[in-house]
Amino acid sequence: MNNPGGWVTPADYPPEALREKRGGALRFLVRIAADGTPVECNVIESSGVPSLDEKTCSLIIKRAKFYPAQDADGRSVASSYTNAIRWSLPSEAANVLEPKSETLSFILDEDGSIKDCKFDVRGAGAEAIMKTKNLCNSNPALREPFRGPNGQPIAKRVIMKSSLEIEDVAQ
Repeated sequence: MNNPGGWVTPADYPPEALREKRGGALRFLVRIAADGTPVECNVIESSGVPSLDEKTCSLIIKRAKFYPAQDADGRSVASSYTNAIRWSLPSEAANVLEPKSETLSFILDEDGSIKDCKFDVRGAGAEAIMKTKNLCNSNPALREPFRGPNGQPIAKRVIMKSSLEIEDVAQ
């Protein structure tokens, strides 16, 4: 998979949303063909700004690349991908570059369901992020479980972390 952070950039901001000074967060679901090509994108939680929702999906279909998912026998299969994006107006963008970290932790159970989900944000804008981007409230659809050496489904804890650190540079 290529870097999701490059799928939508500040330069892509829809002109009408800029004129109206509108921003927002949305969640999307991408359906992926067995060869890893994104074939469909749907907004599953709207930003409330139609131009932002439409622009997000059109850019993702155009720019996203995925490694093909595989079944237990190693065959490529169709899959899906869910994520979120926040469109911030340029005046808000200055606030984005402050130290912060996000951690999403959950158990992917033997039946493909998610259990014991925790989403934690620390640092700049943590409260606002938690209100607009709680990843535990995402798509509850079943996922393919992990498999043990004998092919039986097994539960595993999944922990995803991201952080933004800022350091001074020598002049």
